[in-house]
Amino acid sequence: MTDNSAPGEAWDVEQGLRELRRDGQLDHVPVCIARLEGSLLPVDPEWLANRLGLMWNAMGHSRDPNVSTAWLHETGRLLADLPGDIAADAIDEAIKASERGYMPSVGAIRKIAEPMVAKRKRALARLRAVVTYPRTDPVEVKRPTPEQVADILRENGFASIVDAKAEREARANRGPARNPTREDYLAMGVAEEHLPEAMRTGVEP
Repeated sequence: MTDNSAPGEAWDVEQGLRELRRDGQLDHVPVCIARLEGSLLPVDPEWLANRLGLMWNAMGHSRDPNVSTAWLHETGRLLADLPGDIAADAIDEAIKASERGYMPSVGAIRKIAEPMVAKRKRALARLRAVVTYPRTDPVEVKRPTPEQVADILRENGFASIVDAKAEREARANRGPARNPTREDYLAMGVAEEHLPEAMRTGVEP
């Protein structure tokens, strides 16, 4: 499913069909589509919040809970659409590229992540084009059931995606999102003395 070798020539479906037929992969297209669809699911919000909280504390930024809460909320919101594995890789690469240990910006993280997302979406679009292209020997596409998709993802190392999706669905069924609790702050590494006043227990003023 690679680009055409000739400069300036766009990829076309017939080329993709030739490649898949040559490699004996034509019958596996529906499974590949299911894998790519799963790999484009948004990052688990709980994982992202924990990762950002660790970054904030590790880089020694302000301990003001209002500042940290606002930063975590906005940064999480602006990265929430990224797939989990791409978000993890992009955050790591942005930190490694950051000079003098500065916290990488959302823009720096997205600059790394977005080409990776685009490449994955491009591959998915091409595979979908292959199965819908009119042919004399059409590929019979039997869409996997949700249970089969989950099994495919687990078998190919994407168990965390399945678990994150199930958790999001369970969370949605529990009703609207709640405000962070004292335990949430402590889990992200916020010290007791830096909690909002209403959440402190036994801390001298």
